[in-house]
Amino acid sequence: MKSVLFIWVLLCFMLAGCANNDSPASRGSTGLYVNYRIWGEEGRENVNGLFQFKPFASSARTLTLEPPAGVQLDGKELQADSTPLTGAYYEVQQPLASFSGSHTIVFTDSSGKKHQETFEYQPFRLINTLPETLSRNGISLQLEGLNEGDSIRVVVVDTSFNTNGINELRAVTDGKVVISREQLNDVASGPITLQLIKEEERPVKNLPQKGGHISISYKLTRELELKD
Repeated sequence: MKSVLFIWVLLCFMLAGCANNDSPASRGSTGLYVNYRIWGEEGRENVNGLFQFKPFASSARTLTLEPPAGVQLDGKELQADSTPLTGAYYEVQQPLASFSGSHTIVFTDSSGKKHQETFEYQPFRLINTLPETLSRNGISLQLEGLNEGDSIRVVVVDTSFNTNGINELRAVTDGKVVISREQLNDVASGPITLQLIKEEERPVKNLPQKGGHISISYKLTRELELKD
């Protein structure tokens, strides 16, 4: 009888604790860490946006915002979703063809305070048509849609395990980026994948209490053959 009474009392304490415990989202959304990611790729119809909120930067746990807290992109309220792998998130897809230019994210915390973040999305394109088979004399990549001095990540991957390939930031000069013969020495002959990536990652400017970061990227890919 005593053991049954003890279990009943213990359950009462547990239920009372749950009843008095606010959800993490409603209790902490005035002091969350925000994570905004926007990415697109040549040949894909849409640009993707993924927005997540955490109790602190290193947390693997993401939270669903409870009204009046919420998040908008360009004035459109985003709806929460979740998966066991990613946790809670807010996602948006917009047509790539019309997404160039300035955009605004507004995060409203549980106190009603708004935190606004603006960003520019700048797709670019490769003007010159590359031959399917490249020699080791070097490659000149003529680009449109970038500003002088912008940095592009150049990635060249081969099918060998014995070479380093190429993965480095290069400045755009006179509308082009050059991959030199010397750089191609780090790439094995045969099939290669060339990727050009415009990327930006920085802290959000209008910081919530615990801060956050935003990452923006656009990528184009070419499958080629490198010969000696």
